[in-house]
Amino acid sequence: PDDSQLRLLSDNPGLAYKVFTLGPRYDIPRLYSAWSISNMCSHYEPFGLVVPEAMACGTPCVVTNTDVLPQMVGNKDFVVEAGDAAARAVAWVKILSLDTIQYNALVETLRNRVIQRYSHSAMVAQYAGLYQDMFGLSEKPSTYHRPSAALR
Repeated sequence: PDDSQLRLLSDNPGLAYKVFTLGPRYDIPRLYSAWSISNMCSHYEPFGLVVPEAMACGTPCVVTNTDVLPQMVGNKDFVVEAGDAAARAVAWVKILSLDTIQYNALVETLRNRVIQRYSHSAMVAQYAGLYQDMFGLSEKPSTYHRPSAALR
């Protein structure tokens, strides 16, 4: 992608040592795994792949309360209103304050959530369940996850 506009902005003396354009990367899982937190602060995000990718690599995510992002993370403590920097900071502190055992438990929960909902086999099962429901092919409840407006 063309990052010339970003490069122009990053040439600002106040940003020159804070913004890095890395170009194409092929080691994204390694990068995700090195982060303490992933942050998706979109005002609109129909389905952000960054969130399940980071979770699969064991990186906790703080997301905005938009579209499907809250359902992805599944933890109300890590969902904030778009534009609420103070709430985002509180969520970051919650994550960064976890002891090793708590942090590792969170990482395991995140990985399991991604596997259960977004792995290839889970997605195939959800599509199969959706089609079964649509065409009345099965009397047993399907395994696909219907979208929900609120976190449980």
